[in-house]
Amino acid sequence: MPEIPKRLLVIGGGYIGLELGSVYSALGSQVVVVEMLDSLLAGADADLARYLVQRLTKEFEAIHTSTKVAAVVADALGVTVKFEGKHAAEERFDKVLVSIGRRPNVENLGLENTKVQVGKDGFITIDPARRTQDPNIWAIGDCAGQPMLAHKASAEARVAVEAISGAKSTLPHVQFPLSCSPIPKSPGPG
Repeated sequence: MPEIPKRLLVIGGGYIGLELGSVYSALGSQVVVVEMLDSLLAGADADLARYLVQRLTKEFEAIHTSTKVAAVVADALGVTVKFEGKHAAEERFDKVLVSIGRRPNVENLGLENTKVQVGKDGFITIDPARRTQDPNIWAIGDCAGQPMLAHKASAEARVAVEAISGAKSTLPHVQFPLSCSPIPKSPGPG
């Protein structure tokens, strides 16, 4: 955005929406967060989420859970948003940041020219070494499955590089969500 909005609506109470809301709040925006579910950070540890929500309640102008956006009308002066649910209202904002519904972006990569397979969930199918069905292509990060987090992608990258270099390396199956995923140990010399 070319300027910091005076009043910003963040749609989505997940970690990305809350992180960006915190950034804009620190930069001076009055931030309102709206979340369709009855709590923020769904799937996260409830005790940690509760602590963060207490802090953000003081930092943000408002947090509306059990509320969804029913309509958005933009004009030259800003955006009018109609809410339904627990906080049924209509409010004006300078800008709206949509932070919901992440999905892998595997379109326009030319995968149809390879043996790579994409599952029904939209993620590239990989084995524990991050290898696809094409023997020359490995996949890591957001395109390779949940959780779509940077530290998971970093661990996957290490595994893929080790596998490419001929080492036996895999990422053990871990039930997510977790605060972090394991980083496999590199094989020592010899």
